[in-house]
Amino acid sequence: MSLDVAYISEDVYFSMFHLALSNDKLEVLSMLIGETKEEQGVKSVHVYTMVIPLRLTRQHDRVEASPEQLFQAVTEAEKLSKYYNRELRVIGWFHSHPHITVWPSDVDLKTQRDMQTMEMCFVGIIASVFCCDKKSKENQITLTCFQTKESDDYSCKRVCIPLHVVPDLDNSFTNAHLKLSAKLPTILLEEEAIKYRNNTNEANDCLTRQFNSSVFTMSAVQIQETLTKPLMKTLEIRSKLQQRRPLIEKMLEEMRRNQECTNKGAEEVS
Repeated sequence: MSLDVAYISEDVYFSMFHLALSNDKLEVLSMLIGETKEEQGVKSVHVYTMVIPLRLTRQHDRVEASPEQLFQAVTEAEKLSKYYNRELRVIGWFHSHPHITVWPSDVDLKTQRDMQTMEMCFVGIIASVFCCDKKSKENQITLTCFQTKESDDYSCKRVCIPLHVVPDLDNSFTNAHLKLSAKLPTILLEEEAIKYRNNTNEANDCLTRQFNSSVFTMSAVQIQETLTKPLMKTLEIRSKLQQRRPLIEKMLEEMRRNQECTNKGAEEVS
């Protein structure tokens, strides 16, 4: 039976845009974890949290994770399944379209098609960010949820799936998702560190090494400004509004230590 509707929690919804707005030049990616349900003939997908893999391909119009990273997402879903005693699995993927329309490209449609061969209810979600409306001159953010249908000529067509944002009423996945959000700056910084190490070796001349270290330092500072500071502020607000203050304060302290290490590492590189 084909998929009829998709639901995502509020935490996942906001984390998607937090991730999408972290970079206005390169696409970002996450794998969605949840479960499928069928009630009165209606097949639905419910997304509770997500995993952010290290990107193998980072381009302005394409993003890709390595098989090893995708396997780690599956492993994380299995861990959550045991912890919550529910049949959770990787049920979809999310990526951003900076400065372009929200509609999936041919590559996106083919990727989605391949995923659906392994999981019929697998969904794709795309966020278009950093797009300016020509009339109002205001930034627009749009979201689409889709699957792929293969035609008789083997071409792929987009099938829109209704998407609803719902609260996590029992807060069962809030802890897991908050921990994931706190790791986001570290994940993106690790990508920059890998890029720096791959582009720097003893054969480089002094000017090249200085240039590479400057690029890495600028990237680390950008991550701190666009992600770490806003995220820490958000967690501080949530710690005052929710009953999870000890957990959030613990994560805040960990983020502060990571930020200090990042600053120290950037200074050493430069």
